[in-house]
Amino acid sequence: ETTSRYSFSRADFKSLFKIRSWRYLVLNETLTKVSLSVFTGWNFTFITGLDLKTPFFYIVLFVVFLGMVVGNILFGWLGDRLDQRFSGRGRILMVQIGLVVQVLALVGYLTSGGGNVLKLVLFALLAGSSYTSSSEGAVWPVAHAVLPPELRGRHRAIVSMVIGAVSALALYLSSFTADSMGVSAALLLFVPGLIFLSIFAWIPMFRSYPNDRNALHTLLTQRREDYLEQES
Repeated sequence: ETTSRYSFSRADFKSLFKIRSWRYLVLNETLTKVSLSVFTGWNFTFITGLDLKTPFFYIVLFVVFLGMVVGNILFGWLGDRLDQRFSGRGRILMVQIGLVVQVLALVGYLTSGGGNVLKLVLFALLAGSSYTSSSEGAVWPVAHAVLPPELRGRHRAIVSMVIGAVSALALYLSSFTADSMGVSAALLLFVPGLIFLSIFAWIPMFRSYPNDRNALHTLLTQRREDYLEQES
């Protein structure tokens, strides 16, 4: 009799946009995911241009994705611990620090050249692992902490559509930059450049996230009380 109150409707779009933290999440996920799309699209071309010997070519590629695997486990675990100890802001701070490290690691990776393979590999490992500080395992728990259950699937759908559209546009524009300025310049502009913007876009979350999280807790508590009253 009451499930219709918790199902999705068109009016819920307005509810999503009223949640300030959700708007910041969409912006930040777009910036970081679009940067990854451009990085993935041009990284093979970039490494080929370094004229590395065949074994080192594959080692660098492997290390980037190895860093992502390790980082997903590490930052997923670390984010949960920080969220428990510093409720409301621990995970947000972790994401922001990870973004700073990622910008520095990517700039080092894209400017180190192929002369020092060890240096290139270390930057590749650091860039891959630090990226995951703002990937799904770290960021989606933030979304779940501010969105009612019936809106969480819609959140993922909207974010995926926005990221897909903007990524396609960014890849298209990066091709012109690569033709005119070179692949390295295109990567520097569209990868660490976008992530650098995300560092500042996360700042408002320190204020909005605790408020939106408390608002959701209040809402779910009220729903629980309503349910128990009906059961009794």
